[in-house]
Amino acid sequence: MDLEELNYELSKIRERLNKMCSKYGRVVQNACKEYMNSVDELVEAISSGNVTKALISASLAGHDVSFIRRNVSDDDARTLLDIDTKIYYLIDEYLEDNWEITRKLR
Repeated sequence: MDLEELNYELSKIRERLNKMCSKYGRVVQNACKEYMNSVDELVEAISSGNVTKALISASLAGHDVSFIRRNVSDDDARTLLDIDTKIYYLIDEYLEDNWEITRKLR
């Protein structure tokens, strides 16, 4: 998987997340946007080999997920965990296919 494919998959996930979050108020919608912004920053940091930025972005994304989960229905919380897991596996696949980036991150 290259960076273009990863970004395409993330855009599909973003649509799914936006659809889910649109049922809630502005605070949850903003948290969903911040979550995807943190994921985008994480991907950018990983691609450039910036470990510090990657760690910060991953941490921010985790905080966003926790906040969103507490403020949505149980079904949507499960959907969010599914989305978060999918993102994790996509990034993992990207790193496996681009081992030179993984080497930079060590």
